[in-house]
Amino acid sequence: MTLKYYMERVMNEEKSKTKLVLAVDFDNDLGRAGIKTPIIGEKAVREAALKYALFNPQDADTNTLFTALKLFNEIKKSYGNAEIAVIAGHEGGGFKAGIKVREELKEVVSTVKAESAIVVVDSVEDEYVIPVVQSFLPIEAIERVVVEQVRGVEEAYVLIGRYLRKILEEKRFSRIFLGLPGVMILSYIIISITPYSSYASGATLIILSLFLILKGFGIIDEIIKIWKTSPIMRFSFVFTVIAVSITLAMTYISLRSYNFATDARALAHYIKDILPYAMTSFVPLLLGRFIYKLFKRSIRIWRDIMTFVILGVLYYFFNRIADLILLAPTEDLQTIMKLMNESYVLQTFILFIAVIMAISAMLYARERKII
Repeated sequence: MTLKYYMERVMNEEKSKTKLVLAVDFDNDLGRAGIKTPIIGEKAVREAALKYALFNPQDADTNTLFTALKLFNEIKKSYGNAEIAVIAGHEGGGFKAGIKVREELKEVVSTVKAESAIVVVDSVEDEYVIPVVQSFLPIEAIERVVVEQVRGVEEAYVLIGRYLRKILEEKRFSRIFLGLPGVMILSYIIISITPYSSYASGATLIILSLFLILKGFGIIDEIIKIWKTSPIMRFSFVFTVIAVSITLAMTYISLRSYNFATDARALAHYIKDILPYAMTSFVPLLLGRFIYKLFKRSIRIWRDIMTFVILGVLYYFFNRIADLILLAPTEDLQTIMKLMNESYVLQTFILFIAVIMAISAMLYARERKII
């Protein structure tokens, strides 16, 4: 067998494989034009491309569709066997878009029977689908569509205008770029017309920082997940919000009653005043999770029990430290540490933590069916 014969055989085998040109619209801009996905076949994709080009000729997805058609024609000319399809996600992005992309891709793969794929995308967000596509088909290439922009002041204004329109029209952007500033401005105005106008700037910054913390650590998504879990979790979440609000109010009252002092005795008083409310604020949510898992007969219920135990240990530890600070004849740190050492507070705390960790490890091993 000669090398030439072997190479010809490989080329023939490659030509016999069906390649799928797959255009991706992760945020489903096509849906806004009334175009339903998935779209399979050259004729259907061409019609969709023309329809969307008339709807929004300046959008990057227009270029994506026509680039996919161009690639399809080139591959078909070079290899013979080629298919083309368009899939879209959800306008909200995130996991909803991922689920929809997977469902549509499954339908496409079952219809065209392709052996490999060439993925066409126009943004970093669209590239999120690459792992999903790889779970169905091997990817031979990724075509990234970059829209050429003429440099100049006028073109820059046009580009800014497009992004501003995107912010106004798409909910996932408008919530952040319009909703948050709107809440901040409204809060500032309301506080400014009250006797507490001096706190307006501080309150506005608090709102911004809370949003950044909640969004940055994914707490908002977790709250939505908890809210959708069951009615029990919804009630427990509402009571948790009420309990946290009371805790914050009591924190402010306690701080103000001691003129925001920062000495050791004042800190001890803060702990004694605030600790019961702080610990209680976690109870509704934990209790809701406990009842929910109890009804489901989930083995993971032990995690919530251990959380209650840990809260009890922390309450005892901090409360005991506050008592020792108040009993100390002076506020000297060495005196306080000596009292803590004589009372075996730290040793008891470490012992409790060690026991909790050991029990948790055994229960986790049982959960994983190791024991």
